[in-house]
Amino acid sequence: MLAAMARRLLDLLLLALMLPFVLVIGVLIALAVFLDSPGPVFYRSVRVGRGGKPFGMLKFRKMRREAKGPLITGFADVRLTPIGRFLQASRLDELPQFWHILRGQMSLVGPRPELPEFVAMHAEEYEEILRVVPGLTGLVQVQFIEESRLLANAIPYEEILPEKVALDLTYVRRRSLLMDAAILGRTLVLPFTVFAHRGVRVIRRSAPQQLVAFGLGSIALLTLVAMFAAQAGPMR
Repeated sequence: MLAAMARRLLDLLLLALMLPFVLVIGVLIALAVFLDSPGPVFYRSVRVGRGGKPFGMLKFRKMRREAKGPLITGFADVRLTPIGRFLQASRLDELPQFWHILRGQMSLVGPRPELPEFVAMHAEEYEEILRVVPGLTGLVQVQFIEESRLLANAIPYEEILPEKVALDLTYVRRRSLLMDAAILGRTLVLPFTVFAHRGVRVIRRSAPQQLVAFGLGSIALLTLVAMFAAQAGPMR
């Protein structure tokens, strides 16, 4: 109970830091998405939250408005817009999810909320995973930094999913505030790692300073998301 309260307080503290800085980034991304191709700035993706409750998770739109096809986006997916390719590589399309953190639907760190179709494939494991609040980032994200490239190499997502589920179970069973701090620190350097085509280990000890840096550069999409949420595309 105390750990849950500490995580929630940490989430809110980081959400309160450096609002103008991240708001500027969010506005620039929103403008780029708007100018890049016709369609809404945001879209909603149905995901499964804590306790198995579904919710519409917000993202910056990175595909063309008429895009159809697989649920999973691969590297160099033809459905991606030019700005969408950048958003996918940098993972900046996830920024609007700070709105869900504010509402308590998500946390900064936790198992990533998954699509209902994939949760159903591993129902027994997800019964345990879904006992905790899903996260903006997690153990899976710092391990599978090149997931889109794996998918582009014709590796089915169904083959990757068991490894991701195992990592989520590991996190749920071993999680601590120190572990969360390390994951946040690693998340901070992920965009640079991806662009450099280098691997990254899951956890390192020197994360508290990186946690502060992440906090200073994290939040404040909140006002922007509130402005644009009504324009979000339909859930899919």
